[in-house]
Amino acid sequence: MNNSKKQSRAVGLVFVLVLILFVVFIGCTGNENSSVSGVVNKGPFILGSTVNASPVDGSGNPTGDLYVTQTANDLGEFDLDIEHDGLVSLQANGFYFNEITGELSGAQLTLRAFANLSGASISLANINLITHLTYLRIQALFSGGLSFDASVAQAESELVAALGIGLPGLALDGSGIEMSVTGGDTGPNAYLFAVSAVLLQVARVRSPESEDASFQEVMNEISSQLADTGDISASLKEEIRDAQLVRGDPDSYLPPLIPSVVMEALAGRLASVGSSQEVPNIDTVLDQDFDALVNAEDNCWYIANKDQADRNGDGLGDACDPIYVDEAAGLIWEDEELIVHQHTLTDISFPGDTLEKLLDYCEDLELSGYKDWRVPNIDEVRSLIRDCENTEPGGACPVTDGSDSSDNTDDCSGCEILQGPGETGCYMDPAMKFEWAGPIFSSSKAYDDPEFEEQDRYWIVYFEDGRIVDRHYIEFYARCVHDLGQ
Repeated sequence: MNNSKKQSRAVGLVFVLVLILFVVFIGCTGNENSSVSGVVNKGPFILGSTVNASPVDGSGNPTGDLYVTQTANDLGEFDLDIEHDGLVSLQANGFYFNEITGELSGAQLTLRAFANLSGASISLANINLITHLTYLRIQALFSGGLSFDASVAQAESELVAALGIGLPGLALDGSGIEMSVTGGDTGPNAYLFAVSAVLLQVARVRSPESEDASFQEVMNEISSQLADTGDISASLKEEIRDAQLVRGDPDSYLPPLIPSVVMEALAGRLASVGSSQEVPNIDTVLDQDFDALVNAEDNCWYIANKDQADRNGDGLGDACDPIYVDEAAGLIWEDEELIVHQHTLTDISFPGDTLEKLLDYCEDLELSGYKDWRVPNIDEVRSLIRDCENTEPGGACPVTDGSDSSDNTDDCSGCEILQGPGETGCYMDPAMKFEWAGPIFSSSKAYDDPEFEEQDRYWIVYFEDGRIVDRHYIEFYARCVHDLGQ
């Protein structure tokens, strides 16, 4: 009996010892069952998008195991259980909300990210443009011997510098896997959203007819170039810069990148899928006129004006005021493309009707604090001509307010076409924000037909060559004018 009891005690002690060793072993090796959750963003990926996770080795290469889930809603949220305690590679594929068009994408998009699950039972890992664009660079740095955290920090710092989105020297406050365009209005989220919108605009400019494929191409180019050198090509940088400009290529029919439109589109999408999160304010990141002031702090956010001059104190910088001040002539002019286009004169039947419509328009106009605008006479329209000797003010052309058609001499025929000082080659002051090379209407009548009003002729200036002519047809542009100092 005594030997039997001793043996039982020995077996019990061994069992306890083994149990203790097992618990200690588990404690030392960590928890190999992890859960990762996050969101997939371009704009938000839609419900049912695929999310894969693959454990990776010490060089950042997948080991072969694969864990699969799907986004749980139209915010792109996902959860995934993984039997691994360490680095994983994440990949998402699906349709997304396009914040520029305000519609779902026409093709699926693939995004990637790295996440470190070491020592954490639940990890946050968002998948977005920042994680995708730095993915290959992180892998290259990590396989080269840099620690994972150091690889991420360096890759993200290089990306910010290479893209040139935001002020020079911008530093991210947080890592890419922590950012989300659906996560509220924070600095890092705003940067992610700004990058998303700008790169999408790059893709649209490249290929308006196939912007989804173009967008994946742009991202892959940036990712590949960054992986090799920690930088991107000068030509790609120029594309990214140009995509931010509001006053860009005059020949492009694409609308420019307008932050308020982009933010309103995302806000509408979030509301439609039941989210009350505030949209990140990309105006706190973007500097679209590159004058070292972010849009949110710039009183003229799309035309460079470091001096922030504001003549009338209305909060809108002089550079963005939709007016042109000609101090020499003592006149103020409408100077905004959208405003001028509002009264393209194509819906009237004869010039007298043109004048009547313009009189009403200018009399009712309130612009930059000014009222009592008027339709300019030919002397005033002529005062806008620059560097065309015969037709600019004081030139040999005899036409003035009160002249009739007989004053339309050879001296009024203008200069060589599109060789003027304006940016487009027109004979206008290059300081004007909206240069129009075509005809500008005046209120000065050159011929008054006593029987047929439709035959009345008015003096017109063509700014493509600076010529002054009398015309009775109706396809003219016009600008209202105001006396300076009144």
